[in-house]
Order: sequence, then structure tokens, then C-alpha cells
Amino acid sequence: MVGSEDPELIALAESFQVASQGLQVPSARTDSERALLSLRDHPRCVDLAMYILSSSGDPLARFQAAIALQHVVATKWVGMDAEFRYGSNSLRVWIVTSLAQLYSRMENYERREWLRIEGIISSRAMEEEPKESFAGFLSYLCDGLNSEGGSADLSTVCAQALSEIVDELTAKDPRKADKIEADEEAVSSKRRDFTRDHLVFIFIAAAKAVATLRTNVIPSCVAIIERVLSSQIGTRTFYTGGATDREEVNRLTHLLHSWQEALKVLADYVDHLFKIYDACKIADGDMSDLMRSCQNSMVYASGIQPEVLGQPGTVILKIVHQMEERNWSHSESRDERLAYAEFTKSLLGTYNLEGLIEMESRLLQCLAERTVSSIPLLASGGDEDDRSFNIETRDVYLEAWAKLCLSCDTHLREELNEVVNTIFRAYVQSELLAAEYVVEEQDEEEQEELEDESREQVALEWAAILARFSVSRGTLYYLGDLISNYADSYERQAKCSIITQEQFYRLVMLAGFVLSDGNDSYTSIPAAFGVLVEVHNHGNENSKSGHKATDVLRLYEALLRTVEAERNLIHRVNIGSDLASPRLGCAIVASLSRVSSTYLLPMSQLEGGAFDLIPHENRVRGRTTALSCSAFNIVYRPWEPTLADLASSLLLKLAKALAPLSDQGLRMFPELRNEELWSSLLESLFGDKPGQPGSSLSALPKRSQRSVGEALISGRRSSSLELVEGLFKGLEAVLKVGPDNPAALDAASVWTNVLAGCAKSDLVMQREIAPVFLRELHLSAVHVVKLFARSRPEICRDVNKLTERFSSSFLVCASQEETAAFMTTCATICASEAEFMKESQKELRGDDRAAILASIFKLLRSLLENEVLDVKTESRKKSGSFGALEMHDAADVVFFVLPLLIPLISDDLMLLPKVRARYTFVIASLVLNHPGGVVSSSLEMLEHVIRSLETQMVDLNEEISRRAFEAVSGLAAYMRGTSMRGEHGNSKAESECKEFLLPMIVEGIATGNMKVEGRSWCANALLDMMIWDQDSSTFRAAGEALLARTGNLENRSSMLHVLHSIHESAEKAKQQLHDADVARVHQRKAREGFFADALEFSKKAQTILAAT
Repeated sequence: MVGSEDPELIALAESFQVASQGLQVPSARTDSERALLSLRDHPRCVDLAMYILSSSGDPLARFQAAIALQHVVATKWVGMDAEFRYGSNSLRVWIVTSLAQLYSRMENYERREWLRIEGIISSRAMEEEPKESFAGFLSYLCDGLNSEGGSADLSTVCAQALSEIVDELTAKDPRKADKIEADEEAVSSKRRDFTRDHLVFIFIAAAKAVATLRTNVIPSCVAIIERVLSSQIGTRTFYTGGATDREEVNRLTHLLHSWQEALKVLADYVDHLFKIYDACKIADGDMSDLMRSCQNSMVYASGIQPEVLGQPGTVILKIVHQMEERNWSHSESRDERLAYAEFTKSLLGTYNLEGLIEMESRLLQCLAERTVSSIPLLASGGDEDDRSFNIETRDVYLEAWAKLCLSCDTHLREELNEVVNTIFRAYVQSELLAAEYVVEEQDEEEQEELEDESREQVALEWAAILARFSVSRGTLYYLGDLISNYADSYERQAKCSIITQEQFYRLVMLAGFVLSDGNDSYTSIPAAFGVLVEVHNHGNENSKSGHKATDVLRLYEALLRTVEAERNLIHRVNIGSDLASPRLGCAIVASLSRVSSTYLLPMSQLEGGAFDLIPHENRVRGRTTALSCSAFNIVYRPWEPTLADLASSLLLKLAKALAPLSDQGLRMFPELRNEELWSSLLESLFGDKPGQPGSSLSALPKRSQRSVGEALISGRRSSSLELVEGLFKGLEAVLKVGPDNPAALDAASVWTNVLAGCAKSDLVMQREIAPVFLRELHLSAVHVVKLFARSRPEICRDVNKLTERFSSSFLVCASQEETAAFMTTCATICASEAEFMKESQKELRGDDRAAILASIFKLLRSLLENEVLDVKTESRKKSGSFGALEMHDAADVVFFVLPLLIPLISDDLMLLPKVRARYTFVIASLVLNHPGGVVSSSLEMLEHVIRSLETQMVDLNEEISRRAFEAVSGLAAYMRGTSMRGEHGNSKAESECKEFLLPMIVEGIATGNMKVEGRSWCANALLDMMIWDQDSSTFRAAGEALLARTGNLENRSSMLHVLHSIHESAEKAKQQLHDADVARVHQRKAREGFFADALEFSKKAQTILAAT
């Protein structure tokens, strides 16, 4: 294949080796990379790579040659000779034999890159090679792997090549050999068939090789078996999916029998694997990868479904016996402990309770005992890294048993109740032990990062399932007693260690998850408590059911007791004392919030019966406690940001229960309408001086200030107008003080954020409030920006947030005059901020400028995408000039504001993800919602919009590029619509629009790295352009441009796919046109003739592409 006397090839090889060596020299690195890329695209790159492997002694050159050959195989595979691809002397065979000859002289990293080519070729083989041909190559590799007396290097290379192929066959996201856009379903089906036919064969060969215990092939063969066992080959659906006829069903059934026959060696393989594992433990060198593969193989073997495995007891019990013999569950090796936990999880998930009992009556008890004894040990000892790893292992156990509970049939619950009860109590003890390892001296940031909160919440959810499942064994009562005891101790003690606080925190968090199911955004009464409700409603007061219901109430009351204990402690000591743990306060408020969404407030009619778990008087006390707890933390602990945020959210949740209800409905929650409490809260949040907020309100984070504002207007709905007027009066007083007073700066921010909270409430839609809010916003917002932006740039964001929130509620009920007034206000605010940024360019920090721009764009987008505006606003042509600044809709605002902002948007700002994303969404929303305004705007604005979309189409952010494609398609569709309706606008603008759009559409279709979805939108846009223009020359010009882009082989398949889509679209449009009721027959005939031209061209283009 390679001519060793070829002068051209020798010269290329010398250049390639020089460039490879140059990569190690910093000064020559750039030139060397450029030279290697150039040689990679050379027509003789394949011969060059093969020559370097066989002739060069430079490892770096051989390594780079492998990378170059990977690129060629991935991009130019179609153009290679069939014999070279899949014949007996193919590239893949040559690689294996060459590596076997050079094995001892090559570095590991070289061999790895050359063998990766086998994986890439396998990816292509699954799409196009006949199964028999690929099976022949696999036989060649398997023969080389297991040949007796053959070359050791050849067997090693064959094993590694098979490992690469199996990685590709079992990959969830296979490597793409090129950028062909094919039918994904067809490719998936072909891959599934291809995989099913060959994995069993490879598995048998690898198991046979492992049985010989040859060290040179063991790592690769163990990795092969690990990957095969981890694939879906162990599930019955793998053999039944995709079958379409009886012949296919019979073939797959035969394949299943073949796999079951192959799995008979699994029991012996387990013995071999443990021998290998034991040898690795005493061997010199790092054998961790091989050991982990052995561990994974055990785990995956337990996941093979019993109907596939045939006789699971033989294999599973042998694995259990071997693990027990080596004491993996309590091993000093954390990898072994994790492997045993994962094995338990896989086994419980595959066989469920009934299957385990059927397999071996003692197996369930054995697994449970190991779990119970392991969980507390995993929570103690070791360094921080070990403890984190151990907690992860413990959580695997929790997940395993929780999922078993969820899948347990009703008639088997008694078999599992006591086991789960024991495991849950072990988990609680482990949490108390884990808390002892919390370092006492932690600053606030370290304390917040003490644990991964998401992982912690998942563990709490699993533990809650265990507690509810075994409620008949007193798990809830046990947890309630623990919490009550800690509350009594916490309330009385003069000194409380951080360990005790941490233990209390964990118990309270667990109580909230046990009582309420779901995530924080939506919680519900646990389904496991439904039985208790039915028993209670039917008056069946047997001791067991009564005990269960009492347990729920006991845990609920224990949670309320924690609020009382913490309150009493804080009253007894200083607010800032170390005894008053903010972390514990967060747990209390978070758990109260979960309970409020379920037991305290009627979230849905379906949960009405579940309220009977908690008597009425206890629910009343719970609402009172939750309200007072949230208010207390807001007023007295506002400097703790997380706690303040949770407390304000809880207050808002309780207040929202009042806002939408009628006066009659308000009588449902008289304790929440506590005027004295709301008045007291209001007084504490407003300062003694006019215009100055109270210290508590000022100390709250901005988000909490907004939540408090919304809660106040909802909780004091009878005096909501008075509240809004008072807030605006406070803002007016601050404006009179001016920007030189630091207190005025803080007050302006506070009032703006509290008003933003009020603006989000539906109560601003009331006819007596909305006009007042609009008027005061118009009078004060611009002045706030002009007075305070220079000293406090973030005030611009606060004002924009206030305006954005007000728009979402106010515009629902606003009249056309009010809408116009509000749009004018928005335009004035944005113009003031643009003027401020222009005047302060030198002193304004880059991040402040970015934050202001991002908030403006967010406001503009919310206006553009407001559905109410779309309904109220008729499509009108924009003049692009706003002399008297009178706005009518969102498009008016955007067309006025964008020219002011565009000069301020530097390239550096557009590199920031938030600025770029929000700006591009404004452009896309403007085009999608107001295409007529875009087309009829100034030519400068039209060009800017089009160029912006052109940039967005190639953005790496998929959402941005998707919206850009959608906008281009929408603009073309609008132009088609105007043409079909016989409307004619500015001919110059329309001509410019076509001139801008057509190259973009062609580029979008032709570019190789675009998504199919984007190509489809561009294809539709091209069709719309043709209908609009009604000139087949437009289509011919676009088609010629498309054909001009097909010089590379990888583009031709893409072009064929796209032109096929256009062809189908044209067929569909022609049929729709034929079916339409067109008044003038000659117009229909003209358009049919046009579509005939389109169809003819698309067919011709496909023929040309197919031939080339």
C-alpha cells in the first residue's frame, strides 16, 4: 500500500516529522500546528500516515500521524476504495498487523491513538458495511486474541482493538464519522441490530481469553466484558425491540438463546475475576483501573434480568459469597465499600423483593444487615475527602432501599417493614454521627459550602420514603421524639456546640421532607399517608391505624415545637449570639414552608381529605406559628441572607393564600388576616424618619425586599392602595433629599425593590390602584435614574425590575390610553439610562454597564413577548421617528431605544453571555412579533437587525441560534404573507430585505455545522422568499449558490438532504395552492407554473448531487 521509494512521500514524511517535533518548541508551535493541519488535508495523507507508522522511529510523528489519519477517516471515508475500507487487506487489518509488529517499540499514547481509528471505522461500519463483512473482521480479531502459541503482541493488539470496537458499539452517544444528517430513527435501528448481532460473539471470545489468565490480554478483556454487561444486552427488551415480522422475531429469539448460552460461563468468569482482583491487590504498580473494572463487572452482572440470565441464583449467590468472604461492605478500601453498595442497589432494583425471596430466603436479610451495619460506619472517621466519599456510598444504600419500597407490592409490605425501619433508624444515627465531624471554626462562606445541597436534598428524599414506608413501626414517632428532645435541650442550655446545632439542623430538615413529598416549588401530602386518611374518614379506629395517624401528628407538633424553642432561646440571649444558629433557623423555616404548602393551606381539592391527618386546631396553630416565625426572622434576623430569603418566601406564600380569595373565603384563615401582626410588621419595616425605611427592611437582600413588598400588599389587601401611596411617598421624600446623602441612596433602592414586589401582585390590577401606580411610576422612575444612577449604578436595574414586574400585571387590565402612557414611560426610562451610560463611559465599570444593559434588554423582551400586547395592538407601520416621544406598543419602544443603545454595546460586552443572550432575544422577538415594523423601519435599522440575526445563526448557544433561525424564517413568512395578500410597502426596504436575507438563508442551508432544525427553517424561508418574489430566477440563483458549496464530499450529503426537504416543501405548497379557493384562475396557474419550476430545479439538483 505504501511506496517506500516514493520521493514525494519521503519528502512529505520529513516535513511531517519536523512539524511534529516543532510542537515541543514554544516559538515554533504555531507554525508547526499550521503545517500539520495543511498536511492533514493533503491528498496523500493516508499514504503519509501509513508510511510514518511503518518507517519512522519518532514517537511524536507516529502519534500525530494517527491523529491525521483519524481526521481523514472521519471526513473522507466515502471517497476511499471499497477494498481499502472493508476488504481482506483493509486499513483496519493493516493497523492491527502493523501495531503487532511495532508493539514493543511504541509508547502507550501512540498505540491508543492508532487503535481509536478502529472505533471510528466501526462507527461507519454500523451505518453502511454488510454484517457478514464486519463479522469476518471480528473473527480475525478473536482468532488473534485466542490463538494458541501465537504472537503475544498480536493477541494484545487484538484485545485492545476489540475493546475500542465494543466501546463504540455500546456508546450512548456514538462518534460521528462525518456530518451526515440522516434519519435518526433509521440509524438507531441499524445500530441496535448491528450491536445485537456482534456483542455476544465478542463477549464469548473475551471470557475465553480471561479464563486463560494471560496477563497481556486481561485488562482489555475485562474492560470488554464490563462494557458488554453494562449495555442493554442484559434486558429482554433488547431482543424484542424493533422486530417487525415473524422472521425477525424468530431471529431475535434465537439470539436471546445464544446470549443465555454464553452467560453460562458467567459463573466461572466470576471466579476468574476475583482471582484477578486478588492478584491486582498484591501486584506492583497501579492496578486501580483493572480493579475497578472487576468491581463494575460484578455490579453489572447483578443487573442482568433473571429471564435473560436463566438461572440467576448460581451467578448472584456466587458473587455475594465472594464479596462476603472478602468483607467488601466493611472493607478498608472505599472503592470496595462503594462497589458493594452499588451491587446492592443493582440487585434490589433488578430482582425486587419477590425475586430476592424466591432466589434465597436469607439473601434479603443478609443485604439488610450489611446495610444497617455499614451506614453508621460510613458517617464517621477519615479525612474530609474520605467522609464525602463515604456519604456518597451511604446515599447509594438509601436510594437502593427507597426504590425497593416504591416497587414493593402491598401483600409483601410486612416482609419489608421491619427491615426498612431498622435501616431508617441507622440512617438517622449516621446523620447525628456525621454532624460531629463539622469543624467548629468555620466562616460563613465555608459553612454554606459544607455540603452539596442538591446531594443532601436527594438523600433526604430517599430517607423520607423509608420513614413513610415503615410508619407502622413507629418511625415518625421516633423522629418526632428525637426532635422534641433536641428542642427542649436547645431551649434550656446555656451553651450549645456547633455539633449539636448541626444535629438539630439535620433532624429538622428530615422532618420537613418526611411530612411533605416533592420538591420545594411544589409539595404534596405523601401518598403513603393516604391509607391513614381513608381509615380516619371511615371511622375505623383500630390501634395500628390510630397509631399511624398519631405519629404524623406527633412529628408535625415536634416541628412546631422547634419554632417555639428557637424563639425562646433568642429572647433569652442576644440576637447575634452563637447560640442562635442561622443554619438551624434556615432548616426550621424551610420545613415550615414545605408543611405550609401541604397541611396548612388548601392547595388542591384532592388533598382535602389528607388534612384530616392534622386536626383543625393544630392546623390553625401551625398557620399562626408559620406566620409569626417568618415575620420574626424578617424583622430580627435580616442580616442572614439565606434565612431572610427563606423567611420572606414563606411570608409571601402565606399572604398569597389571602390575595385571590373573596371576603367569604377570607374567613377560612382568620389567623392569617391578623391585622395586628401585619400592622406590627409594617411599622417595624418603616423607619421613624419620613422617607427612610426601617433598619430591618434596609438589611434585607433585594430579592427578600421584593418578596416582602408582594407579601405586604397581599396580606393587607384592604389597605393596599394606602400601602402603595405610602411607598411612593417614601420614594418622593428621598428624591427631595438628593444624591449626596448616602442614606437616601440606600432608601431609594429599598423603596424601588419593595414597590417591585407590590407590582407583581394581581392586586395592582384593581382600578383604584393601577392608575395611581402608573402615574407615580411615570413621575418618579426617571428621576430616580437621573439622581442616583451616577452614585449607585445598580439603581437602574432596580427600576427596570420594577417596570418589568408592573407590566406583567398592569397590562392585563390597562386601556389603550394607559398602555400608551406606560410604553412612553418605559421608553423614557430606557433613554435616561442610555444617556447616563453615555455620559459616564469613562468612570462606569464594565460589569455595571453590562448589568444595566442586560436589565434593559430583559425589560424590552418582556414587553415584546407580552401576549396581552399582541392581542391589543394592531399591526402598524413604524416610521422610525418619534419626535414627541409618544409610544403605542412595544415595537415603538424598541425602535426608539435600540439606536440609543447600539453605540454603547462594545464587542467586549457582547462577549458576556448574559448581555449577548438578552440582546439577541430582543432582536429575535422584535422580528417574530413585529415583522412589519422591522421591514418598514429605517434602512439602517433593518440592516442592523439582519446583520445581528446573521451573527446569531452561528452562535455556539443553541437557544440563540435556534431563535435566530426561527426569526429569519418568520421574516420571510411575513414577506410571503404580504405578497399573497397583494399588499405593497416600501419597495426599497423590501428589496434591501431580500438582498440581506437571501445570502443568509443560503449560508444557513449550506453550512456544514448547522443543526437539521436550522436547515429546515432556512429551507422554509427560501421557499417563502420564492413565493414572495414569484420569480423562479430567485430560486435558480439560490440553487446555484447551494451547488457551489458542494465542493467538499462531506457537504454533498447535507445538500442532498436539504434540497430534498425543499422539494417536499414545494410539493406540499403546490398541493395547498391547488386546493385553495383562489379567485383569479390565472394567478393560480402562474403560481403553479412557478412551483413547477421549483420542483424541476430541486429534482435536477438532487440528480447532480447524487451523480457527484
